[in-house]
Amino acid sequence: MDSTLNQIIDLVREHQVVVIQAPTGAGKTIRIPQALLLEFQERMLHMTLPRRAAVRWCGKYMASEMGSRPGGVIGWRLYKEEPVMSAETRLLMTVDQSLANRIRRTGQLPEGIIIVDEAHERSVSTDLLLGLIKEALPSSPKTKLLITSATIDTQKFSQFFGGAPVVKTTSRQYDVEVHVRELFTGEHHSQAAISEGHRVVEKFVQGQLTIAGDLQGDVRQRVGQGTLIVLLPGKEDIANALRELSRQAEELGVLDRVEILACHGETTPEDQDKVQSQVQDGVLRIVCGTEILRSSVTLPQVVGVIDSLQVKRNLVNERGVAHITKIAVSMAEADQAKGRAGRTGPGFYIPCSFYGEYGCLAPYPEPSIIREPTTSVALQVAAVGRSVRDFSFIDPPPPDKVEVAIGRLQAI
Repeated sequence: MDSTLNQIIDLVREHQVVVIQAPTGAGKTIRIPQALLLEFQERMLHMTLPRRAAVRWCGKYMASEMGSRPGGVIGWRLYKEEPVMSAETRLLMTVDQSLANRIRRTGQLPEGIIIVDEAHERSVSTDLLLGLIKEALPSSPKTKLLITSATIDTQKFSQFFGGAPVVKTTSRQYDVEVHVRELFTGEHHSQAAISEGHRVVEKFVQGQLTIAGDLQGDVRQRVGQGTLIVLLPGKEDIANALRELSRQAEELGVLDRVEILACHGETTPEDQDKVQSQVQDGVLRIVCGTEILRSSVTLPQVVGVIDSLQVKRNLVNERGVAHITKIAVSMAEADQAKGRAGRTGPGFYIPCSFYGEYGCLAPYPEPSIIREPTTSVALQVAAVGRSVRDFSFIDPPPPDKVEVAIGRLQAI
């Protein structure tokens, strides 16, 4: 990625906004901020990620790579937590909403370079942040913006920022075998994912778990250790998976060879360290987690990914009432999960599909602002003296939802 980093640095010097697309494993979250820190030593960097846990993990990892400590050159600030930063900090990490709140309160952008990572997830807070940045950029000549993601509709983001240059990077991806698991009648996605986990454990214990050893797949190699990721929509599904897989390992008498862990937004720091520690020889580590494993957290020695193809999202009905439900991921998100299995070596990817669902996934995730309540967004936009009716959104919320939100706020 060295030549691409030089290209990015040159573009940052020449342009106020740069859009970067880099596949899983290219190092966009870790390498780009470090390169900018070294090149622009007089500038402050502000980096946002969608999730609090990802802020901590990435901050710790970058600090370690730079021979520093958390709170040194690399720091972060999270709501209701003690800031991990000092006078030495030059890269300050946070979540999208926190930076949006800061811009809303102060009415201006922080000077330096802003990096908005994982922009493809199109959360409400990310879209709000990008809208606030766009409206403030013309009066902020000392601020630069980088939008980075593994899977992104680059043309849309470029046009939103007036034809900003786009950099598309590549990374070495090893061969990943795809084995679609079709759901049985009456079976739901999480059950299928757990069932596939059972099958992988059995093969591993029997010494029959193999992956392609070359790009042609003619030579196969036995998996003697590594990490298996099981992607599930929520904590209840994860709890079921932990319980069932632990029971299987106990019945097979292989608790010393099969390690089963969880990873989600409320995982403790101690458990966070466990899932990112090196896998012991002869051990298959199974990490059951939410979409945080799909896009934000890199695990060691991943040999395979089982994908339920579902996530939990807030949906709103015609009356503006929100409820959380499970929906299908997009192909971009599925490809990102698949890429987790090919970062450091060949691997396998098992999507759990309902009657050909995998081949018909939407190309990109639907922006959250299209389907979630816009009441809080309307309030935040009003706080900067603007109306949600004409605010600069990449994808404006539907007009009927806007009017429902405004009417509800007026009634309150």
